[in-house]
Amino acid sequence: MENIKELKNSDYEKYKSDDRFIHNMTYPINCADSKGVIQYTKAMTKYTIAKQEFKVSKEQIQKATQEYNKRKQNIIKNIKNKLVFVGMGMDFKPLTNNHIGNHRIRTYFKNNQGVLCFVEFGTTTNKDFMRCDHALMNTKREWTSLNEREQEKRISILESMQGDYTKYTKENILKLVNKNCDCNFKEVEVYNYFIGTDDYTSISKKRCIK
Repeated sequence: MENIKELKNSDYEKYKSDDRFIHNMTYPINCADSKGVIQYTKAMTKYTIAKQEFKVSKEQIQKATQEYNKRKQNIIKNIKNKLVFVGMGMDFKPLTNNHIGNHRIRTYFKNNQGVLCFVEFGTTTNKDFMRCDHALMNTKREWTSLNEREQEKRISILESMQGDYTKYTKENILKLVNKNCDCNFKEVEVYNYFIGTDDYTSISKKRCIK
């Protein structure tokens, strides 16, 4: 059995500013014995060499979940005209503040015509450059028939991006999506812990013509 200590209030206060810790507290890991009987629940502060693991109680999980939902709603409230991506892969330290720090990101969004689109970008062999795995227009979150599925449009100019020639930056993703998907987003933001693809759909706003 693992030798880990119980989470104290002082530990919680120390790590609560870490988004990853609050996420791990909200979605903790059940630890069982050889017979499959759950012995305790644990949460980690980091996925690095310096990680710290704690046994956590139901009350502590509930407290962290409340904090998690509070941060989540605050994020959604302040998104404005941003193209919001969800981090689906492992995160890493980006080359610059403008580079993306997650190996795979995706999002649903509506363009200027109200058409639902979906894109997924990721890293290549060199994580400072990017590929595009999926770029779809007129898509749906769930298809009810093959005929509906055939109505979606693939954006081949984006899906052809598979080499080490486009830098994996917020600026490049913003330009590519705005140009090829008929959008006017102002910023790109990536959330690894609080937003899922079902939580929020970014909506592009048409420019006002004076």
